[in-house]
Amino acid sequence: MTRFWFIFLNLCFVATIFAMGCSPNYRLPRENAKQSSAWPFYRSDTQATGSAPSGSFPGKLEVIWKRSESGKSAGPLILSHNALVYPSARKRIKFFDVLSGKFLGKIKIKGVPQTGVVIYDSLAFFGVSPNRNSLYCINLYNGNTVWQNCVKDAPDGSIILNNRLMVGSRDGVLTAYDLETGKQEWTFHTDGRLTAPVAGFQDMLYQGDDKGNLYALSAIDGTLQFRVALDGPLVSAPVLSELLTVADMTGKVYGIDRKNGQQLWKKELGSSIWSAPAVSEATVFIGLTSGYLVALDARTGDEQWRFRTENVVRAAPVVVGEYVLVGTLTGKLFCLNTADGKLIDQYQLSGTIRYCPVSDGNRVYVATESGVIACYGEKNNEETQ
Repeated sequence: MTRFWFIFLNLCFVATIFAMGCSPNYRLPRENAKQSSAWPFYRSDTQATGSAPSGSFPGKLEVIWKRSESGKSAGPLILSHNALVYPSARKRIKFFDVLSGKFLGKIKIKGVPQTGVVIYDSLAFFGVSPNRNSLYCINLYNGNTVWQNCVKDAPDGSIILNNRLMVGSRDGVLTAYDLETGKQEWTFHTDGRLTAPVAGFQDMLYQGDDKGNLYALSAIDGTLQFRVALDGPLVSAPVLSELLTVADMTGKVYGIDRKNGQQLWKKELGSSIWSAPAVSEATVFIGLTSGYLVALDARTGDEQWRFRTENVVRAAPVVVGEYVLVGTLTGKLFCLNTADGKLIDQYQLSGTIRYCPVSDGNRVYVATESGVIACYGEKNNEETQ
């Protein structure tokens, strides 16, 4: 009997491993390729606002679906072509149906997709971990590599602006690539390392480095328009709204004129800042490592309210309608009213929330470094992006 069960359990184990290895490769349905994406970049849009489209999200963190993956999240999530795109530390990019959480397939890659993924039409772009130092373009129709370039340790997130892929690197170089060929259209060399992604709008790009320099560049040819020296390292993305809002690692937040770089206000918040702000209408929301979420007037920098999460905030906040959501390193997700910071709901997840939640306006999606993925919203909501 003992030998029987030993053989039986081993067969089950082999069958499980076989089933895991045979999980389907992702192929983009052609009918989905032209559909718009609700959260196409690391911070929703090229301006890095961290603000979702308007929708019906109710504020309550009611779980629509939740699943657990073997690989922890390795980069920011996006929402593209009816799929939640999940970069996994197990050298996979996984795709899940936004409404049901059903696994749609994977792309197996040669490295950890630490930049997250950007998708344009049927092309997926991502950079992998430093031991590979590679930037890939993959055709989602057939899974083939279209082109590959060398990029040294690209930071989380990249954007597509004016039909070019904008990617930074830790050696301080920002590069614009042709989407279809991977040709370098231009490069710009900063004085420091680039640990934060770029943001842009129309013909302008804004990039910070770890020496406290903020660069404004032409998106067309990469020429320098102006440069602003700030007090501390810039390790999170700038945000473009009425003003250019930038937070440095030492806990200072700046309001800067987007056209000429003039500093209009500066606010010291008394705690380190590792994540990008979110902006909605006239309010800036910023997470602190001291465990607070702070709301500032976007025009003056005056503090409007602050909420204590009681743990380190590493993930950037996201604004969904009249709510702002933020996660902590203990895996707790909070939903607050944007007007006064009143707590609406909270939910405890297993694992660290390092990357910001994403939203289509109707639902909110969050992943943890324990491999938990959860979707919140109204269960009777059947809209798709």
